[in-house]
Amino acid sequence: MADKGWCKEAFSEGYSSGAILGPLNPEDPEARMRMFEDKRIGGSLSEFFLSGVAPLLKPHDKVLELGPGRGSWTRALASVITEGEIHTMDLQDIRPWVQDLIETAGQRLFIHQVAVNENEYAFLPDRYFDAFFSFGVLCHMDLEIIEDLLVHLRPKLKKGCVCIAQYSDWKKAVRYCMDPEAYAYNREGYEILEKDYAFELDLLRSRRWYQRLRPLWKRYILRAYPQSKVPPERSFWVKMNQKDMQKLLIRAGYEVLDIDMDYFRRDPVALFRPLH
Repeated sequence: MADKGWCKEAFSEGYSSGAILGPLNPEDPEARMRMFEDKRIGGSLSEFFLSGVAPLLKPHDKVLELGPGRGSWTRALASVITEGEIHTMDLQDIRPWVQDLIETAGQRLFIHQVAVNENEYAFLPDRYFDAFFSFGVLCHMDLEIIEDLLVHLRPKLKKGCVCIAQYSDWKKAVRYCMDPEAYAYNREGYEILEKDYAFELDLLRSRRWYQRLRPLWKRYILRAYPQSKVPPERSFWVKMNQKDMQKLLIRAGYEVLDIDMDYFRRDPVALFRPLH
């Protein structure tokens, strides 16, 4: 599946979710982008931040954000972290995309560009951060890479650090994308999944046990399905689920508070904290 090199290449121009906060003015390009992202993910990014993230933060907190891209979530975080610090960590140099934040946040914003092979993060102080946030990053990374990342970041987090991270639940994503309205906004990704995991999708479409017999017959008797294996260069959603993520977080040394905060129909968001 996807590794850091793939992510660096695939998101060389960064990624924007639009203006997370503020009115949904159709005349505003950033607001239109957020409206589109809301449709894609099946929920409100603004509601998630205002009711799910902001109440867990304090103005003086030190926050570590993984994969800020063009700064959509960084700007939202800056609206809450008015006295503390925000440290961003990305494979790209995000400075050209966040000049407004550099000017307004000043010494409260620390931008770290990391190399693809970086995994020690010695440039970050130990037991320093009150919160960790990531959205739209772990969903594109393989399980082993996520675990290695979280293991090496754990010493940088304070005891009781609030950790919030969106990730991939393959079955949840597929079921949402089967909805005709959702499919219209996720067509490219769904068509990739349909090609790569034809057997699995046919099983998910089967609402009754006897309907599952047909794809099982086609796979094991007729050998009609090709092997379900996706090369890294075509990774879209990593094929993992909430049980995989729960086990991963425990192995990496975290306490899982909520494996899915349940704000979005397509992707789960985990709430957890480090065990020191």
